[in-house]
Amino acid sequence: MSGVSTVILTTTDGGGLTNTTSFSLTVSPAQSTTTTPPTGFAITGVQTVSCETVSAGLRRVRFTPQYAGVTGQTISFRVENELAATTASCPYTLNLYTDNPAITLKAQQVGSGGEVSYRYNWLAACSAPARVGYTRGPDSTGGDRIGQPGGR
Repeated sequence: MSGVSTVILTTTDGGGLTNTTSFSLTVSPAQSTTTTPPTGFAITGVQTVSCETVSAGLRRVRFTPQYAGVTGQTISFRVENELAATTASCPYTLNLYTDNPAITLKAQQVGSGGEVSYRYNWLAACSAPARVGYTRGPDSTGGDRIGQPGGR
């Protein structure tokens, strides 16, 4: 709904004094918009390959950025304040401190315009519960054990 309304605001303090003010409020109809998914080169996500505890506040993280709009041209990748620009292949390995739980990944593909970025919450990815594998093998009672490598 659209239109113009007058808003009157009256306040009273603890001593009984009042003050009144008014203003006009105009409401316009919302414009219809269509959101188009991004096209062209982009970092769309990250695959966390591994996360190893080095010390109480330090992790070694291996990851692979996921891209859209790859044309086969060279991609230069960097991590803001952590890794200089490189064209080396994935996965990338960084030693990261837990007091910096998210890092900014940046990449540029030759011929695709400017640099694109993606915020990667590596600590949340490292904190995700590990999956328990199923390994079948005999135990000392002749039964099977589940979730233990080699069945032992």
